Amino acid sequence: INYQIIFLEASDEVLIRRFKESRRRHPLGSSSRLLEAIQEERRILQELRGKAHFLIDTSNLSPRELKEKLDLRYSEN
Repeated sequence: INYQIIFLEASDEVLIRRFKESRRRHPLGSSSRLLEAIQEERRILQELRGKAHFLIDTSNLSPRELKEKLDLRYSEN
């Protein structure tokens, strides 16, 4: 089986904004400690990030732009 790991990331500021807009709690913490939860998640995922074949910073991408980026990379032409 051939596979590639795609790792999506965004800046702390963007992640904080996205969590506030969605009104969802971060799985690792409360809303009052959101930055700490994001930093802990980064620490936990650091090894996986290092193994990724493709990194995408979604900080400045809309969902549509992310889809287009993935389509360009992985669509079969």
